[in-house]
Amino acid sequence: MSKLVQKSKKKAKAKQKTPEGMFNEALERYQRFKHKNAKFEQEMRDLIARVRLQVDEYEIAKHEQVYALTQKLIPFFSKKSLSEYLREALFDWIDHNMCMLAFGPYAEHFDMDVLERLLAEHCDQHSQNRQEKTLNKLAKDGVDEQMIAELRELGDKARQASSPEEFEDLLRQVLEEAMEESDEFDEPASPEADLFEGLFGENAGAEFSEDDGFFDNGNDEFEDLFGEEDRQHKALDRLFKASSINKIFRRITKKIHPDLESDEGKKAERHQQMCQLIEARENKDIAYILQLYKDTFGTLPEQFPEQDYVNLTQILKAMTERLAEQKLDALASIPFGDVYYDMFYRKTKLQEAAAVRSHIQRLKMFTKGYQQARAEITSIASLKPYLQDRMEYAQLQALGYDEDDIF
Repeated sequence: MSKLVQKSKKKAKAKQKTPEGMFNEALERYQRFKHKNAKFEQEMRDLIARVRLQVDEYEIAKHEQVYALTQKLIPFFSKKSLSEYLREALFDWIDHNMCMLAFGPYAEHFDMDVLERLLAEHCDQHSQNRQEKTLNKLAKDGVDEQMIAELRELGDKARQASSPEEFEDLLRQVLEEAMEESDEFDEPASPEADLFEGLFGENAGAEFSEDDGFFDNGNDEFEDLFGEEDRQHKALDRLFKASSINKIFRRITKKIHPDLESDEGKKAERHQQMCQLIEARENKDIAYILQLYKDTFGTLPEQFPEQDYVNLTQILKAMTERLAEQKLDALASIPFGDVYYDMFYRKTKLQEAAAVRSHIQRLKMFTKGYQQARAEITSIASLKPYLQDRMEYAQLQALGYDEDDIF
């Protein structure tokens, strides 16, 4: 290597170590990561478009069978002869299916109101059945007819409560009346208490409060984590506002302010531009602000003070770290992006095509399975094996087995 080349490299290296050189290097790295993330997001959007052209037909066919099967399953929920542990498994199955239909990519194809009304009807019927069973037991235990009538009225009101608040008010009223009528708080529970437990026991613990443990002193680590992040954000904010970028921001706003434009169409464009500029300032997006400055004035601003280069380099490094660590956050802006990424994102188009073919075969298998279940389930006896299978699958999942889609 010649001395001239060595000398040239040393000069270039020395230049990079200046505050301006370090800033330019940090800016280039940030832009590179930002471009990479934007490219990844576009790749995902293109991937989803390609995949959906191939799988939508099979996905919709499967979901149609899920809908029809769920419609058939719901009436079993109110059957008196269904044991409670199987009823719970049935409800989990129904809930699983309804969530799949309502919150999946194909929700627009299905009228969920029909299923929700049907489920509400049979939940209410089951509640009535359970109430009558309890009241019959109380009658056998010698409770007089007037008390049973009052309890029946109370149970009806509880079931018809239109909101959690209304239910809580009713419960509070019942407890206050019970306390007023009783002089002995330590006396053994009466048979009527069984109905109160039946009516309110399952709902009494459904509230969430600061006493549930999430906000207790055991979350100091949680608080420290976000406290540190907040402190870093405020420090970067102070650096940003103290730098020449803030002056550049003000100069751009004076030049592109919508009020300076008389034409309504151009005023709307200026307004949009201003919104994007303000968002860039809030996000400390130095690259966007500098680019907009160049677009507006035809050239980049003159050199900054040395300390501004140092400060802005710190901001760029922090922003680049977030971009590098949060690449997959780009998926958050794409509906079901994380799902499509896990299922179909591959290094090559051949691997992607193989993943799509495998998924289509899986969809066909499940569609056939739902059809078969719908045809076979005609009684509680025929329903029971399916519920038992689901409970076994649930146990396998608890042990770490991955089963994405269980009948």
